[in-house]
Amino acid sequence: MALLSAEDLKRELLGQAWIEQASVRKIFPDKLQVKIVGRDPAFVLRGMDAWVLADSRGSLISASKFLSGRWTGLPRVFGMEERLQGDLDDMERHLTQERAWLQDLSLLLSKLSSQVLLQPQEVKIIPDSWTGSAMFVLKSSPYEIRLTSGRWINRLSYLQYILSDLRAETEPTTFARIEGQYLDKWYVTKGAH
Repeated sequence: MALLSAEDLKRELLGQAWIEQASVRKIFPDKLQVKIVGRDPAFVLRGMDAWVLADSRGSLISASKFLSGRWTGLPRVFGMEERLQGDLDDMERHLTQERAWLQDLSLLLSKLSSQVLLQPQEVKIIPDSWTGSAMFVLKSSPYEIRLTSGRWINRLSYLQYILSDLRAETEPTTFARIEGQYLDKWYVTKGAH
């Protein structure tokens, strides 16, 4: 116990992708107190050959061939499969511009849940190389909503009105595509996918 370095152990713990915070304290003569706070996944990304848990900062937590347990209820994110291959460290290195999109997507999912009462089950990220942004295609049955990364924050109140109108119709909507990626315009298409 005397040779054990609390700082080295803490550094080793913080090197684990799933650990957010760690504290290590030696209590003499023969005790060690370790406190760990894990990262909470915000969504799960589809990789080339694995599902990858990511937190709200866009940091990758873990990868698994199968999606099981409580993670099956998280929003599934597609569109970045080519970037997400190899081990977790390789995946982290490949994420450059995409990390900002993942952070933005996490905030969007949180705001949709709290302000609009909408919880998308699936998201597709479509990069726009011309603008350097991405379009988020969110699926929450019976709706498909399209919003642009970095430009959706002031549009949520309008989305609330649109969803309210769709929900208030006497004929239930079987499907509606809501396109909010255009500046100052919304397009709603009802009917077939």
